[in-house]
Amino acid sequence: MNDRSFYLFFVFWQVKKQKT
Repeated sequence: MNDRSFYLFFVFWQVKKQKT
């Protein structure tokens, strides 16, 4: 997994947590 994919995954996870 490259840095960009990890970053996108991390951002997506944070947004998903906030919208919960």
